[in-house]
Amino acid sequence: MSPTPTLGELLLALRRKLAGRSQEIRLKDQLSATQFEALWFVAASGTVSMESVANNLGIKPPSATALISTLERKGYVLRKGSPDDRRVVNVALTASAKRQLSSIKSKKDKAFESLLSKLSATDRKEFTRLLILLTEE
Repeated sequence: MSPTPTLGELLLALRRKLAGRSQEIRLKDQLSATQFEALWFVAASGTVSMESVANNLGIKPPSATALISTLERKGYVLRKGSPDDRRVVNVALTASAKRQLSSIKSKKDKAFESLLSKLSATDRKEFTRLLILLTEE
């Protein structure tokens, strides 16, 4: 009989399972995890500065510039100069990126729902409540 896994081990196993399912979806759209996270942040924020992208991802501005350059070449984002400050570069999603993110989100939601289908409706509701509690700042 194997010992009961620790909470940390269980959370790591859940993260790996979710990451594996997410990776399958992202790679079909040729996005790395960091690229997807950047797009998700821009989508949630509308138009954001390059500095905000760097801060959100916890990376240095030159790395954010390289990341956004790659996403721009792939047709996911547009760079726009700020009308208020010429030193500031803003980033926004293209219409194509908005459609693709919507499709990816739908696929990810279905994958997560499939995973949660092992839980009863009551357990899913409690799991959601606990996630909200744990992720609040």
